[in-house]
Order: sequence, then structure tokens, then C-alpha cells
Amino acid sequence: MRHTAKEEARARMLLRRYGITPEDVKRFACLCRPQWGESEAEVEANYGPGLLHIETCGGRLTIKVHTRNHPSALLNTLLAMGKPCTNLHPAEATAGEVKRERFCRPSLYMFWYFIVFLMALVMVFWSLTSLTGLLAAILGVAFGALCFYSLFLLLTHFCYVSLEAEGLAIHSVGRTVSYPYRRLRKVNFDFARELNSTHVMELIEEVGEGEERFVRYHLYYIGRVPRKRLNELAEKLQQLGVDASCSLNDTKRHYHDTLHLQHN
Repeated sequence: MRHTAKEEARARMLLRRYGITPEDVKRFACLCRPQWGESEAEVEANYGPGLLHIETCGGRLTIKVHTRNHPSALLNTLLAMGKPCTNLHPAEATAGEVKRERFCRPSLYMFWYFIVFLMALVMVFWSLTSLTGLLAAILGVAFGALCFYSLFLLLTHFCYVSLEAEGLAIHSVGRTVSYPYRRLRKVNFDFARELNSTHVMELIEEVGEGEERFVRYHLYYIGRVPRKRLNELAEKLQQLGVDASCSLNDTKRHYHDTLHLQHN
């Protein structure tokens, strides 16, 4: 497993915030709930994407690695240094020919943001053509920002998934990304922490061969995948030789739901 000096510098900078270095790590786990015997309260408190559970000589800690913290750099550094990942291991394929299947549902949120995008776009043209001076500039900038924000949500927060013969495909507005099953090291489904999102999919893909191998971390907001089918999707991926899991608590409706909280 290879890593670069830039990746190692990023990993050390992140771990330094928690008072440790990569050399202090004995083992770690990723894309899962806390392990190694934590209490139910600690398990429930550490939910959502980007969780890395680290065991050191001095104890255990769970950190949240956001995408801006370059999770791939941290994983590559730890793996290249020989730190074992307790839940990153290949699975064995048991399914034969892959049957194409879509996991998709309509989304009222997506329809709402599409309407907001169109209205903001219309207001931008109206403010620039019908108004003059400072008011036109202020309204143009405000509605332009709303237009780009709603477009960003449409492109990134409303993905759905399909199983193809060549690999796992993630579809969003105007874009499709595909990952061959043989390159997927781990896939996990969990709650999103944002209030306007429901659940996410994290995956780790392995690229390269031999000593040039390295991993990449990806996070997708799969709000258009039916939540009740996430366990089914994880099982189908397992049959295709992918280490897949679903960490959602069936009794919670979203990440911040405490009214329906019930420990498994």
C-alpha cells in the first residue's frame, strides 16, 4: 500500500488535533459503529459518516473525518504504515450473473429544490433586466446564490443506486459514476447529519496493483434510495463479493431523531 508525503502530512495534521500521531495507532476501524466493547450510549452518540475508531496504547477514541479532512490520505497513511484495519477485508462472491436492478424512489425534496432553482433563475433575469443600480446588483447576487445553492443540492444530494453487470453505479442529475465490484473494499449505509438529508453511502475503493495500491474514500447522499431497501442492497452487494453493511437504526427516522430512539 502506497502513500505520498502530502497525504502523510495531512494525516498527521488531523491526528494532532486529538493529541496522537500515526505511530500511536495500534489498530483502527472505519465505516461502522464503534467497536471494541463501547457502551450503547457511546455507540448511539457516534453515528453518521466519516467515523474512524482508533485504538492506541493509551486507550480508544472515535474521530469524525469530514471530506474536507481528506479521509483517503488518512487511510492510505495508516495502511502504508502497517496499522491493521479490523473491518477492512475482502468478501467472497456467492452470486452468479448480475441482474440489473435499480434502487430508486421519487423525492418531494428534489421536486421542491427544482422549483426553487427555476424561481431563483427567473428572478436573476428579472432583477438584471427590469431593475437598475444597487438594488439590481443586490437582488441579482442574492438570487444567483440561491440558484447555485439549489443546483448544488440537485447535483449532489439526490443520488440513487443501481446494480449493473460491470459494477455499482451511482446516478445523480446529469451524472453517473460507476465502480467495478472487484475494486470496492467496503460499502456502508448510514444516516446523514444534515437536516435536509436522510441517509448516505460511504465506500472505499482500491486502485492500482501490488505495491502501488492505494484506497480512495467516497461519500454520496443517496436520498432517492428507499431506506427500507438499504439492507437488501447491502445483502446483494455481499453476494457480489463486496464487504457491505447497513448501520442505520431501524427505529430512528433520521440522525437527530430522539423520540423514536430504541437501542438494538
